[in-house]
Amino acid sequence: SCSFPCRCSSGRTAPMTQRRLRRPSVAHLAAAAAVGGCFAGSCLLQWSRCWLAGSGFVGASTGGSSVRLVWDASALERPLITAAAAAATEAGKRPQRRKIVSGFGTLINDDDKPKGWNTRPQVLKIVRYPHPALRRENKLVEKFDDKLKQFAENLFSTLYNDPTGVGLAAPQVGVNLRMLVYNIERCQDDPLRQFERVIINPRIVAKSDELAKLDETCLSFPNIEPTRVWRANWVEMEGFDLEGKPFKDRFEGLEAAAMQHEFEHLEGVVFTDRIEAELQPSVRPMLDELIADYKARGGSQPKL
Repeated sequence: SCSFPCRCSSGRTAPMTQRRLRRPSVAHLAAAAAVGGCFAGSCLLQWSRCWLAGSGFVGASTGGSSVRLVWDASALERPLITAAAAAATEAGKRPQRRKIVSGFGTLINDDDKPKGWNTRPQVLKIVRYPHPALRRENKLVEKFDDKLKQFAENLFSTLYNDPTGVGLAAPQVGVNLRMLVYNIERCQDDPLRQFERVIINPRIVAKSDELAKLDETCLSFPNIEPTRVWRANWVEMEGFDLEGKPFKDRFEGLEAAAMQHEFEHLEGVVFTDRIEAELQPSVRPMLDELIADYKARGGSQPKL
């Protein structure tokens, strides 16, 4: 995704922290199974329906630039833990455990695409750097059907959910397909949907030698202020629309910059890769902040 300071302002979000929770012992697991699942001293992570044994720390949520810690010291009911699970733990094979995203209300299970990403209307979750979806190979779209149209609609809904963006690429929501949407004319109070455009399997076939300097931001880098990036003044692109009809078009100025930004998402390139060397030291602390937040929310390979 990309946005430009002439249309919006960028906010900074505070990093979230998560305290490591104490795992229940084998004796606790066996006892819980024996008494039908009542486990004193458990705590509830409010957003997930997942019960954890620990000190009462629930998680962290963000609001604006603040971080709110949530605690629950009361004893809560724990779902039944089967004797088989306890026996497996005794044998040294720990039952599979779900990871939890602190502050985002999402269970992290696997690297599959978001549920219902192309079957029902929804606002999708934008992944943040350094999520691996931003670097993975993106496959060509092969079917031009109603599911693809629903995905395009979901991409626009996700884009309009943020007041700053003008474009969004499929890998930014964890779907590694060569597809992007943009609306360079959108306003915060009116999306002006008549200017929407969906581009599928795009290729840049020509571009200018002359470069223009623009300040860009990206929805996958929510804490980075607009930063200078050099882009070609114009580009020519080939691709397909939602009906599978081929097109070739020329983009200039701000529209060309947006096209290059979104296209590079499909190549596994993010806009911070294009920031000048002299500006990299000023951006590095913010990238480190995103990496720390990313690890706190799920480890080195967080999943959707």
